[in-house]
Amino acid sequence: MLPAAYHRAIEDAHDKTNLPASTFPEQYPWSFQQAVDKNFWPDDLETVITHQWDADQGFD
Repeated sequence: MLPAAYHRAIEDAHDKTNLPASTFPEQYPWSFQQAVDKNFWPDDLETVITHQWDADQGFD
């Protein structure tokens, strides 16, 4: 279920940002257990997020 939802989210992000789908990790980067763990947060977001959002300018 998560992989299908993740791929739909990539499609939505592509549609809304016009960034290529390849900008986003191809596979969902976390396990199911991590996704449902309310205390989980990635140690290094730079490995997951390839662009930082700037509210004034969009993606860097």
